Amino acid sequence: MGGSKTMLRGESMLALLDAPGRRLLDFWMEASAAGLPSRSNFEPLDHLAAWPGIQIVDVLPSPDEFRYRLVGTREVEVRGRDPTGETVAEGFFGDSAESVLENYRMTRLEQCPICVLGNYRKQSGLPVYDISLFLPLAGATAEIAFILVYSYQSFDIP
Repeated sequence: MGGSKTMLRGESMLALLDAPGRRLLDFWMEASAAGLPSRSNFEPLDHLAAWPGIQIVDVLPSPDEFRYRLVGTREVEVRGRDPTGETVAEGFFGDSAESVLENYRMTRLEQCPICVLGNYRKQSGLPVYDISLFLPLAGATAEIAFILVYSYQSFDIP
């Protein structure tokens, strides 16, 4: 699954996101006006078009531990398996566990959306261009407890 990645923040993300991704980013931006949005701010029924590419990841107490709580059907297909319940280090999709964990660490540290672009290979060996939006969400406290990830893939590698 080796490849390369680019991490973007701010306005530069907008042109890269598809319609469901832009709606998720809009949700986060509107909800963040009152502080870090919480998981309870996120209404799944408002984002049905995004669900195949959604991942909800628990932020665990250890700084480098994240666990897949929910993984959408498109994400399961691109990985060739369902990593729900596994840590990100166990069930990642990308060039290495360390590279993927960096995305989650940066989202946790910066407490703002990031977009990661990457060229990878599916388990079948087919090349894929992956665009992933990472959105931090608070839990019962103001601390980040979840990271909502929306990913979609293209087989036209730029």
